[in-house]
Amino acid sequence: MAVEARRSPRYPLHTELEIRSARGIIAAQVIDISREGMFIATRAPLAVGDTFEARLRLAKPLVVQCEVARILPGRGFGLRYVVN
Repeated sequence: MAVEARRSPRYPLHTELEIRSARGIIAAQVIDISREGMFIATRAPLAVGDTFEARLRLAKPLVVQCEVARILPGRGFGLRYVVN
């Protein structure tokens, strides 16, 4: 049985996400979100440690800086928020 390493609960959130990086603008889908980060589904060529601006399409758009924390091949990416 795997030990849960997250410090905050995750909440389902199905909304579009726009990734803006040096590679251009890439579409993604948010699967869930927490206080520290989110899990997204995308076929974007991202690597652990990549950073980018993420724009969530909500009633009031939200822009956050993110870093790829983990990759689950065929499923998506775990992101953490980057605070400057």
